[in-house]
Amino acid sequence: MFHKIIKVEPLKKQILKIYFENGEIKYYDMNKAIKEIEALEPLNDENIFKKAFVDIGGHGIVWDNVMDIAGEELYINSVDDINQIQNE
Repeated sequence: MFHKIIKVEPLKKQILKIYFENGEIKYYDMNKAIKEIEALEPLNDENIFKKAFVDIGGHGIVWDNVMDIAGEELYINSVDDINQIQNE
C-alpha cells in the first residue's frame, strides 16, 4: 500500500517528522541509514539535513535532488512517538 507523504520537518539529531496523507504523523531516525549508506553521509551536516523536502507525488523525501529515501521505508520503519527513538 502506498503511504503518501504530504509534509516533512527535519528535526535535530537527524530525525524526520513525517506527515502522511492518512493523518498519521511519524518519526524516522536517519542515523542508521546515514551510517550504512555512504551516499547519505552529507546528511550529517545539519545545514544539508534541514533542506529535506517531499518529492513530487509524495513518494519519498529528497535532499538537493540527489539523495533520497523511499516513502515505504519511512512509513514501515518509523515510530509514532519521538520518545521511542534512542540516539546513541
